[in-house]
Amino acid sequence: MNKVDNRTTGNKLLDSLRVETEVIGFSQSQLTIYIAQTEEIVRKLTEDLDKSYLDCRRYRKAYGILMEHFESIPDDEKQAVDSKLMKLDL
Repeated sequence: MNKVDNRTTGNKLLDSLRVETEVIGFSQSQLTIYIAQTEEIVRKLTEDLDKSYLDCRRYRKAYGILMEHFESIPDDEKQAVDSKLMKLDL
């Protein structure tokens, strides 16, 4: 068996640990940045989704009101009303 120089082995181990620590530190800081960016994207998407949901509820309510009164619209105006609604692309 070859004699093992503990100082060399220890220094190699320390060097390896230093590299691992630097890599882990870099990865953690990058991961922290990515997490913050992802949280911001999720927050914005959640706001958009909430707004869309509220808009959808408002549109459904407006549609319901329109349908309640659609029969009272004169026949010659129903096509014009329908065309205006279609232009809104709802």
